[in-house]
Amino acid sequence: MKTTSPKICRDLIITDCTLKTRCNGIKLGTESIGDFANIRASNCKMHDIGMSGIALYAVDGAQLHDVTLTDLDMDGVTVPISIRLGARLRTFHPGDQTRPVGTLHDITIENVHATGAKQIGLLINGIPDHPVESLRLKNIDITLNGGGKITDAERSIG
Repeated sequence: MKTTSPKICRDLIITDCTLKTRCNGIKLGTESIGDFANIRASNCKMHDIGMSGIALYAVDGAQLHDVTLTDLDMDGVTVPISIRLGARLRTFHPGDQTRPVGTLHDITIENVHATGAKQIGLLINGIPDHPVESLRLKNIDITLNGGGKITDAERSIG
């Protein structure tokens, strides 16, 4: 789902789906001028996902909130969970006004089982003075493919 106008994307239910794509499985944003609210996804299976299984991105001023994602099985997903609050603040139509930095809050993700994750298990990004808030993660099981070296584990992340 994307919002390239100020209209809200709300009251969605996604259930009992099987997903395969080169991109993201369940994604809200990147295009995110309008808000996202009251969105539920449950009982979905994802395989061979080229990017993220779950991608929640509020980067253009949206208020992204009241999202519940439960009982999701993933296999062969590059990044199982990616959450980003950013300040790209792009507009999409002539005359659109740039919105201020949005919010990302009241998110529940539970009962996720991911095998064969290819790069990173979980990413959560906010920006200074604009944190991701009220994020509840429960019963998340992620298995990465591995293959790293000891020197990879010793790197300092700044």
